[in-house]
Amino acid sequence: MSLKICKPALRRGTATLALMSMVALSACDEAITLAPGTIDARDNCSSFQQSIVDARQKANNLKVQNAALGALAGAAIGAAVTGDSDGALIGALIGAAASGVATAETQKKQRAADADTLRNVNAKAGSANQLLTQAGKSSAALRSCRQKQIKSLEQKVRTGAISNQAARSELTVLKRRASVDNQIISASFNGIGNRVDNFVRTGAQASGVEQAIISRQAAAKTQQQRNARAATPNVSRAKSNQAKLVEADARSRASIDRSLDAIDVLLSG
Repeated sequence: MSLKICKPALRRGTATLALMSMVALSACDEAITLAPGTIDARDNCSSFQQSIVDARQKANNLKVQNAALGALAGAAIGAAVTGDSDGALIGALIGAAASGVATAETQKKQRAADADTLRNVNAKAGSANQLLTQAGKSSAALRSCRQKQIKSLEQKVRTGAISNQAARSELTVLKRRASVDNQIISASFNGIGNRVDNFVRTGAQASGVEQAIISRQAAAKTQQQRNARAATPNVSRAKSNQAKLVEADARSRASIDRSLDAIDVLLSG
């Protein structure tokens, strides 16, 4: 199994790269790439692994495009291609036309577009939160299943129902499977969390407030900030849910590590 991290290639200057990174809200995220046979069908915990992977893959489809950023995207593309401000201007006009945003649009239409973006952000964040919950439940079930396998081996070692050599072989398999568990769970939580972070950025851009307002890491003091937060409650719910799930899984992972170490001690005694 491998974890793939995508990074944009540097073209014409960091300013263009930064702008394109802002506009391409989630063009490339952490992805779970499983080598054939990584999820072992003979492992009675494998169904939980697959459920976690499925949640992450579904999150790949959760994207929100801010139409108001179309002109900015066009400007970045124009500057990157021609290397001058004329290209940026042409690109901006192309981007504006492509996203349906014309310079003659009224402020009323712009506010309506921003409100639609915020509704989309909230809906997609709600879906991401559901996927986080799915991944969390499957992760807890996977940890419990793995712990039972470890305890079963420990019991066999203590009662002499298995030879030392066979026990060490089984322990090696359990350690390898636990390592795969760790990678799958981490990639899923982080990957879905990256989507939520994108929603925070998109919501902040559409509402004209700081990201900390959308994620509820800062107090909403103005009416604009309160309106933005009220329109996107699912974003902060997903952020909070992710933090709780990661914390809970860290405890389960530590417990499994201690159990594996305990068998090592038994076999070495």
